[in-house]
Amino acid sequence: MQDRRETPSRHRLGGCSWSIGAKGPAALVAGLHACGLDGVQLALDPLVVAPSTWSGVIDNLRGEGIEILSGMMAMAGEDYSTLETIARTGGVRPDATWPSNLERAGHLAALAAEAGIDLVTFHAGFLPAEARSPERTLLLDRLRTLADCFAESGVNVALETGQERADTLLGVLGDLDHPGLGVNFDP
Repeated sequence: MQDRRETPSRHRLGGCSWSIGAKGPAALVAGLHACGLDGVQLALDPLVVAPSTWSGVIDNLRGEGIEILSGMMAMAGEDYSTLETIARTGGVRPDATWPSNLERAGHLAALAAEAGIDLVTFHAGFLPAEARSPERTLLLDRLRTLADCFAESGVNVALETGQERADTLLGVLGDLDHPGLGVNFDP
């Protein structure tokens, strides 16, 4: 993964596009400006799911001086209502949503590359600490597959995580040993 410190951003603060609650590009720009932000982590899924609403958002943001610092991929079926539901439904864990998440990753990797977005984050899911557990092996295989998918388009990925202990995250990164993969620690 490229060391983003090599090209320091002029931004100290950016906002997540979904946290603004905007219903379209103009409202997103207005919300970011109202918060005094000129950087954004852009949810990419709406650009694919609702293209008639979100077409032009990338040009709108850049035209208004807002830098897209990274993109974000939402995993299908995630339920953030409680810690228990996100542990069960989050990230790459559910077998039922894995095929659609892999397909979506291909679309979003191409979209990010075309837009010049070099980093996309997504929720990894709750990663087991036990190094030899079958579930951890499965999740790491899926994470490697996603990292490879994005890397084919020249896009790095970061795992949005924070519920694991630091030594678990370091172990996961060591086990994956992927040059295009890092962690967005979000406790």
